[in-house]
Amino acid sequence: LVTALQQQDQAVSRPPGARELLQESLYIVLYDVGVCVYVLVFSAGFVASLLGIRWWVACNMQTWSPFFAALFLILFGIIALIFACSWGAMLSCWNCLEACGLSSRAARLFFGMYHCDHTDARRPEIALRSWHE
Repeated sequence: LVTALQQQDQAVSRPPGARELLQESLYIVLYDVGVCVYVLVFSAGFVASLLGIRWWVACNMQTWSPFFAALFLILFGIIALIFACSWGAMLSCWNCLEACGLSSRAARLFFGMYHCDHTDARRPEIALRSWHE
C-alpha cells in the first residue's frame, strides 16, 4: 500500500486523498495473495479458538491455560475487526469532508495525516505558515 501510494505521489504533484487510499487498499485486499492467505489463516484461527473453548469446557480440564489462549485469540480477532471498520469509517469521513469542499490539507491535519518536510519539523513556525498558505 505504501509503495503504491508513493509511486502515485511521485507521478502526481499532490498527496493521495481518501478516495485514492480506499481504492488502493481495496485493490490490495482483492488481488494480493499474501492478504488472501492471511485472511484465510486468520478466519481459521478464529474458528479454531471458538471450538477450542468448547472443547475445553467439554473435557473438564483442570488448567485455565487453553481457555485463556483461545480467549485472547478471539479478542484479537474482534479488536482487529473493530480496527478495520474504524479505519474504513475514518477514510469515509475524510472522503465526505473532501467532497464538501474542505481542503485536503485540513482533512489530513484533522485525521493526523499531515506531513511536513524535515525543514518544517525543525522550525514549527514555517510548518504553520506553509499549512496556512
